[in-house]
Amino acid sequence: MQLYLETLRSGGPVYSVEPTARGFSITRRQTADPADFNWLASGVMEAAGEAFVALPELDQDSNYFRVHITVCEKDPSSLHDAHDDLP
Repeated sequence: MQLYLETLRSGGPVYSVEPTARGFSITRRQTADPADFNWLASGVMEAAGEAFVALPELDQDSNYFRVHITVCEKDPSSLHDAHDDLP
C-alpha cells in the first residue's frame, strides 16, 4: 500500500497534490476531464482501508474535485488489547 500512496503523491496530468498535516490531498486540475478524475477518485476510495482514509469532495455538478487522504499512523495488525499483556 505504501507504493500506492507514493505513486499518488507524485501527482499526474489529471490532478495536483497538496500536503496536509496528516497526509495529502489530490485535486482535479482545471484542464482535466472530470470523468478521468472521477475514475481516479473512485479507485482511491475503493483502495482505502487500514493504511489510509479517503474523504472526497464534490463540485456543483456532483463530480469529484478533491480527495483528502489521511494516512493511518500505526499498522493495525500491530495493535492489541491492553489485557493481552496480563498474566
